[in-house]
Amino acid sequence: MESLADLLGIHWRALREWVGQDEADGDVRAGTTIEAGERIAALERGLELLWANEEGKINQWAVQRSWS
Repeated sequence: MESLADLLGIHWRALREWVGQDEADGDVRAGTTIEAGERIAALERGLELLWANEEGKINQWAVQRSWS
């Protein structure tokens, strides 16, 4: 793998990661596909927004309660 990576002008670890990702995408190897990884990342971003929104509601409630 190192000789092939040298021919391509990249680090052998990068080539190994690319091959592994390609195998995961093609269901040859267990792992997260690029598509699934993108979906997971999008869901995590949405969850972060929901948590931030809920935190804002709690803070707003606490402020209102402290003024009562």
